[in-house]
Amino acid sequence: MIGHLTPSDIAAASWHVGLPSGDPQRRLWGVDTGAAAEEILSRSHHVVQIHGRTVLAADEISGKTEADGIFTTIPDTVVAVKTADCLPLLFSAKAGKPLAMAIHAGWRGFCAGIIQEGVRQATSAGAKMSSMRVTIGPAICAHHFEIGPEVVAALVAHSGENAAMNFLSKGKGDRWHADLQTAAVIDLIGLGFNPADIEVIRLCTFEAKLPSYRRDGKGCGRLVSWVRCVDPVADKSARSPAT
Repeated sequence: MIGHLTPSDIAAASWHVGLPSGDPQRRLWGVDTGAAAEEILSRSHHVVQIHGRTVLAADEISGKTEADGIFTTIPDTVVAVKTADCLPLLFSAKAGKPLAMAIHAGWRGFCAGIIQEGVRQATSAGAKMSSMRVTIGPAICAHHFEIGPEVVAALVAHSGENAAMNFLSKGKGDRWHADLQTAAVIDLIGLGFNPADIEVIRLCTFEAKLPSYRRDGKGCGRLVSWVRCVDPVADKSARSPAT
């Protein structure tokens, strides 16, 4: 449950719509679809996602390992998650020990505390929150993410009523709308992240012609969000440009 939070705390994160460009071999992170996504998957560590809260080290996975988060401390290793409306969260080290972590968070995983579990795993591996940055990739926006009372109850139970007021809005009848990107920002700030180290790609998968399960169903394809582990001391050239 998140403590007292103001809209200005949330606004202090970096909110923009640009995706990184340039050579993916040099970029810190990326979001890709189609052939580019398949190429990234072919050289990344990824898992079979089940909407849970399990986060594993890259060297702990093989084949059909089930989890919803993966991290590494080995430079030049790429970790990735697949989404089609859910939240992709990409963590990287800006100082200290090398780290890269990718998390897939639908509302179930979010409410189960996968963000908290991922941060716990990262800090257990030697990372510090003050030395990490996180990018929240494209996800379905509140306007298109209509939910029922049972999901509202789960979100409120996780975040607390006061915090949930910042990302829940009333719809028609017993329907509500949830902004999971804002909910994730609140979680991260509640964990102790500096808003300046949080960036949000404010693109709606439903509207931006990105893979969207709610829009197209099972044939929607997949959005691959990836992050490359770099040594912050040895590789200061790695950047994730925002536009």
